[in-house]
Amino acid sequence: RVLFLSDSAASGNSVRAYHLATGTWSVEPVTGSGAAVVAAKESQGMAFYDACANRVAMKTTSGGEVYWLDPATLAAEAFATTGTQPPSPANGVHTLFQYVPKLGGYAYQPTSSSKLYFLATQ
Repeated sequence: RVLFLSDSAASGNSVRAYHLATGTWSVEPVTGSGAAVVAAKESQGMAFYDACANRVAMKTTSGGEVYWLDPATLAAEAFATTGTQPPSPANGVHTLFQYVPKLGGYAYQPTSSSKLYFLATQ
């Protein structure tokens, strides 16, 4: 299935899903401690499927948190990190949060003058 986060057809803590096998659409609930943030319409962040973790890593436009979304159960939770939390980006996270498979994680530079943060997932 293909998941659409921040979709106007989904209300509350839910996502819109397209089922490839049947060609049908559904609205499905997101659960867990990060559900409200992951499904929020104003979050509009970047999401990457991490094959090693079998999870979707998602960075929203506010705060320094990164969230895991289980693609099978749609349970969302904050990814535990250590160190200094990065600031919110100035203009969204598009092109600022990138998956780097050879390093086994994600690079994030919230502003042009900030440090480069790395989140190891493997």
